Amino acid sequence: MPVPLRCRCGKAQGCVESISKFNMHVVCYCNDCRAFIRAIGRAEILDEFGGSELFVTTPSQLRLTAGFENLRCLRLSERGMLRWYWGCCNTPLANTLTTTGAPFVSIHRAFIDLSNTDVLGPTRRVQARFAVSPPPPKSESSQSLATILKIMVFLLIGRLRGAHKPNPLFVDGIPAVTPRVLSESEHNALREGE
Repeated sequence: MPVPLRCRCGKAQGCVESISKFNMHVVCYCNDCRAFIRAIGRAEILDEFGGSELFVTTPSQLRLTAGFENLRCLRLSERGMLRWYWGCCNTPLANTLTTTGAPFVSIHRAFIDLSNTDVLGPTRRVQARFAVSPPPPKSESSQSLATILKIMVFLLIGRLRGAHKPNPLFVDGIPAVTPRVLSESEHNALREGE
């Protein structure tokens, strides 16, 4: 069953073509996930503990059908992940690595057009040591061995299946839009007041 994707204003749309047992539904409490959401002015989508809800899948499952002219990319530092969003309404799209070799894309819940996310599977809460207040029970301080193994299996199977391509966020191995890199002072300002 495809999972519909839609930005807040509706100009950007797409879908995740299918869901498998290898996908992961996570809430990440790390400082960088929170800083990205704050950088695009959407702090209201963080949960009460400062977490960012994500669905991890492969680039080959991601289809973008509208809104390319509004695609934007941000890096919190020169070596940081690529953090994609829609400039039309500042809806976060996804996080990716800087190259297309890994079969990994984590899609933000704010871009998933579902009222009920049960179809995405059980939620793992990771990097809880960075939460802004004590997180819910069973949250993982960093990542449990079970989560790490699940990620490794996901990446290995995805790579063996060639699920790292096509990647709609890259053109010939290069980001589809030039990432804007935050200065150190901009990045630090996002962390103030946490």
